[in-house]
Amino acid sequence: MKKINNFIVEKRNFILILFVILTGISIFLSSKVNINYEMSNYLPNKSETKIGNDIMNKEFSQSKTSTLRIMLKDLNDKDKDDAKKYFSNIDKVSVEYDKSERYNKDNYSK
Repeated sequence: MKKINNFIVEKRNFILILFVILTGISIFLSSKVNINYEMSNYLPNKSETKIGNDIMNKEFSQSKTSTLRIMLKDLNDKDKDDAKKYFSNIDKVSVEYDKSERYNKDNYSK
């Protein structure tokens, strides 16, 4: 044990430089690593889970949809209609607007 301790103490500068070099190499190479987020790629092709997943992907297209709620402040009814028309004119955007009090409180509209 003393031999190991003595070696570490005597060669501490060499060990420090070695770790700094290895850290630099690791930082550089970490950007080159590809991450596969599709876990089903690791399953065998004859696996029931893989077969079921493939069927689901065929039957249900994975459309990239999301929902965004926008709150606007200090708009009169004409401005609200203009905002609805503006957002409706954006490609691949559908707008739903309810004029009930639930969505219009104080000076805010959502």
